[in-house]
Amino acid sequence: MLKKKLRVKKRNDFQNVFENGFVFFGKYLRIKFIINNLQYSRISVVIPKKNIKFANKRNRIKRQIGEIVRLEYNKIKSGYDILVFYNNKEEKIKYDDLNHDFNFILNNSKLLKNIE
Repeated sequence: MLKKKLRVKKRNDFQNVFENGFVFFGKYLRIKFIINNLQYSRISVVIPKKNIKFANKRNRIKRQIGEIVRLEYNKIKSGYDILVFYNNKEEKIKYDDLNHDFNFILNNSKLLKNIE
């Protein structure tokens, strides 16, 4: 879990990303992001009730994605608000598949820092 400072929390920030953000898709995940003019990036995980009906299953997937985000956070460029959506109806999914999908989307969206 990320620190509160590093999460998108306010309704206005969510709406701003929804309305004006850039979108990139993977097999299981979708990322929407926008520049936030801060010295750090803020990230939130969203799992619609429409996709996963039961709260315990939503929470499990949210914890998995949250852990992936926490481990990969240092590789992400600063100055973005990022929303990570789970847009699949599968309730049981492997951690490695989510991790691969998240990294794939970050590479395509150019949100990864240039590590030399």
